[in-house]
Amino acid sequence: MHAATRLAPALTCHAQAKSADAFIALPGGYGTLEELLEVTTWQQLGYSAKPVGLLNIAGYYDKLLQFFDHAHSEGFVSAKGRGIVVTANTPEALLDALERYVPPPSLIALKAAAAGAPAPVNADANAFL
Repeated sequence: MHAATRLAPALTCHAQAKSADAFIALPGGYGTLEELLEVTTWQQLGYSAKPVGLLNIAGYYDKLLQFFDHAHSEGFVSAKGRGIVVTANTPEALLDALERYVPPPSLIALKAAAAGAPAPVNADANAFL
């Protein structure tokens, strides 16, 4: 048995996000889904450009991915937004896909450009993180 030599406070999601290169969700429950959707939203808004991966072991997330497709087909999620969550069935395939990922333009920057206004400071990818 190993004894703890020091205690460190747990990092918040935002603190962890600053030091992460990507976000990967493994099969899990409500907390996992909440974190997955939070970092997906960050990217959609332009607060982060870090890839978001979903390890779909044994089809665990098939129904969630069907829901994402449904939200896209109903017009609630854009095609570029639907591409934010990268999926694969093996860790190796997921890491390969995450390395090739290119983030979509942020919604904040797109809306500012459409209105003829400069993009807000926080529209810069990773400014939030």
